[in-house]
Parts: sequence; structure tokens; C-alpha cells
Amino acid sequence: MRRPALLSLLLLACSDRPPPAGSGSLETTPTGSAPRPPELAPAASAITYPNGSVSTLDPARCSVRLLRDGTVKWARTLAGCDGFLSANVAMDSTLYVRDPHTLSAFDADGTLKWAKKLEGAPPLSQLATPAVLADSRAALATTSRGVTVFERDGTIAWSFSLPSGEDLVSPPAGMRTEGMILITERATYYLGATGEVRWRVDGAAKP
Repeated sequence: MRRPALLSLLLLACSDRPPPAGSGSLETTPTGSAPRPPELAPAASAITYPNGSVSTLDPARCSVRLLRDGTVKWARTLAGCDGFLSANVAMDSTLYVRDPHTLSAFDADGTLKWAKKLEGAPPLSQLATPAVLADSRAALATTSRGVTVFERDGTIAWSFSLPSGEDLVSPPAGMRTEGMILITERATYYLGATGEVRWRVDGAAKP
């Protein structure tokens, strides 16, 4: 056999072999499904206070800071957040900060007002942000089907569970007047200040 023909056969055989792991080829999930997306780093965020102060949240470092007039007024580190950190600020300037196992409330000077241990595993990160109600209470999605409202002193005011087969697709949203909105993949709910369902509108919401 001529040498050029032999070389062509060798190249053809090598081209049919799958590349070794870690060779830079596109990795796919088993059974030929879509490629796995890369893991995204937790994103930093900023929250504005009614008085113009700004709180910055860095889940990668588990840190919270308050900035006023271009100056860092206080900073806190919540150990062991593992990138799971979210916050919201109420009209009375209470900052509610959630990590995997605790809801903490800080006043405008950075003093810890209270910390409440949360039972069970945390929900998905996209459901974790605390809602603030018009009366400065906090509401949390404690699971994908449950919401709990906390009084301003940290005690539990009430809890609400969705019907079987419905799951939240976004965190609770506080109303400017009273109560909050919940959105599931099947409907939108408006809950009053004491947890009663004021109305429910059918309609699928995409996660």
C-alpha cells in the first residue's frame, strides 16, 4: 500500500474516536441532552433605603454593607452563607437579610435587632428574597409552596401554604397598601394583611 493512502486511513480512524475527557470538547449530559451550562457565580446587588442610603450585598463573600454619602457606615459578614444571601429594606429602614438558615433584621445603624432561625432546607435561590410589607413586616418563601410573615420583633405573624400541585415561581412581592402578591405556575394570588386570600386569578406563569 502506498504511504499517502496509509496515512489517509490512519487520519480517518483517529477522527472517528471521541475526544478524551478534558480535551476542550463540549461536554453534554447523559443521553445526548443539551449541553450543561456553566455554574454562575452569585451576583452582588444594591438596595436603596427610603433616606437615600444604599446597602450592598455580596453573596460570594457573605458580606453586607451600608453606604451613606459615599462612606461605608457599617459592614457585616454572615458566616457560612455559601453564596445564598438576599435582602430587602422596609419603609422603617429595617434591613432584612436572609442566609440559608437565618432571617436577620438590622436597624439603620447596623445594630442587629433580631435573628430568627429558619426551619428546613432553604428554597431555590430565585425564591429567597424577603418581601417587605407596607407596615414594615417581612415575608419569606420558606419553601416552594409556603410563605411566612414575620412581625417587626421577629415573631411569626402567620403562614400560608399553596394548594397541592402549585409552586412559587418568584418570591413574594409586598403591596404598597396592604398584603402581598404570590405567583405560581398556575395562578396569581393576592393575600391580605392577615393571610386571607383576597383573590386568585388563574393563568400559568413561566418560571
